[in-house]
Amino acid sequence: ATMAGSGFSLLREGFQELIDQKLIKPLSTDALAHLLSGAMDEAAVWIAKCDDIERALAEAQQALESLLVGLKKNKG
Repeated sequence: ATMAGSGFSLLREGFQELIDQKLIKPLSTDALAHLLSGAMDEAAVWIAKCDDIERALAEAQQALESLLVGLKKNKG
């Protein structure tokens, strides 16, 4: 069980709000939150191990933004 107010539940609630506002595709909020949480955890480990942390962080942010844009609903 996930604790209320945890980072995971906040992530899931954020996805639900975006779905309710019809800003992103209506996908499973549990699946979205688990996938994104895992990806961000793994990225944090990778960034911490990199010799150039600033570069790695910038690359991770760019990749995350690109992934999130893919969730946007198409207009029309």
